[in-house]
Amino acid sequence: MDEIRQEEPKIVGIHCLGKWKRTLLYLGDFFIVFLLSLLLFHIATYPLGRLVVNYDGQMDSLHAAQTRRDGILYGEGLLYPTAEGATGYAEFEANLEYTSDKFIHYFVDNSVGAKYDVFARYFSIRADQPAYVSFYKTLDERYGFFDFTETTAKLKAEYVAEFAPKWNPDDTMSEKGKTDFQTFEEKIFVQGYNKMLLDIEEKDLVYQGVSYNQEQAEVSRVLSNGRKLVVTCVFATFLVVWLVNHLLVPTLNKKRKTLGMMMMRMERIHKDTYEPLSIPMGYLMSLYALAGEAFCVLFIPWGTTNFNELFSLPLLFPIALISVAFVLGSFVTLLVGSYNQTLGDLLCRSYVLGEDEFDMLIQEKGYSS
Repeated sequence: MDEIRQEEPKIVGIHCLGKWKRTLLYLGDFFIVFLLSLLLFHIATYPLGRLVVNYDGQMDSLHAAQTRRDGILYGEGLLYPTAEGATGYAEFEANLEYTSDKFIHYFVDNSVGAKYDVFARYFSIRADQPAYVSFYKTLDERYGFFDFTETTAKLKAEYVAEFAPKWNPDDTMSEKGKTDFQTFEEKIFVQGYNKMLLDIEEKDLVYQGVSYNQEQAEVSRVLSNGRKLVVTCVFATFLVVWLVNHLLVPTLNKKRKTLGMMMMRMERIHKDTYEPLSIPMGYLMSLYALAGEAFCVLFIPWGTTNFNELFSLPLLFPIALISVAFVLGSFVTLLVGSYNQTLGDLLCRSYVLGEDEFDMLIQEKGYSS
């Protein structure tokens, strides 16, 4: 009786992408989504959003409220304009700098006028003169610029000598004088002015029937609406680009490739069947891509929003932090895994390999591409 020979199962070799190429693909799709989102946000989504909410009208309302609010400071002698009539919202920063200069000049030369001691003026309005000296002591406790009596704060003679050349065209401040002057301006005037404004917001200040807090509430409302508009446009833009790159494009090609995979000639296969991912599994993979690429939402409005303000926009920073955690997890699994899988690959049971390696796999396994 002839011996029955059993055919041994065919072993198929898998040559996954190396760690470096897999990292490049991960970053490639991220930057495609980010750059397309950045472009779409600035040329379409945000301009359209501004049109829908009448952004220019909102800004007119904001500037009018800012002008009325700041008018209280000018009227009460807590802010001085550089020139008569220069009291619009756009002149606030220049006028604050001018007030700072006059404030310091007064402490150097009292003949400039006591009205420029805006903090003394504020506590006079509040009828709380005893708080004046304690206010300066709190500001000065780390720096030692002042000599104090029970009722006055006087700039020390050494600093008077250092700062005096600032207003003398025939003299120049020493390097130490410049450093001390900048410290005095930032730590005494700027911090003191901020504390004064916070106290005003806490207790309100009314001048000729206009309430500081009411105008500040209007300013805050419009600014809040502006931030919400930016955030809404960011999410709309990001989701549209994500849908195109990770759902529409992969659905239209039978191998479920993203734009990054097409540009870098990569293939993704299921680890059990060695065939391209099924459509449902491809959709699941797109959700992991969403989690990893959401980090870019923090920087999409860059250009319309100052860099420092990006981190104060609602929702963007927390979502970016969660995304960063997912990205770090993906890179950890990529670095320690033997098949160079990201977290998404691992959860979807998939491998990524180059087109040449995929063609070899087709020939070796014997199925049609």
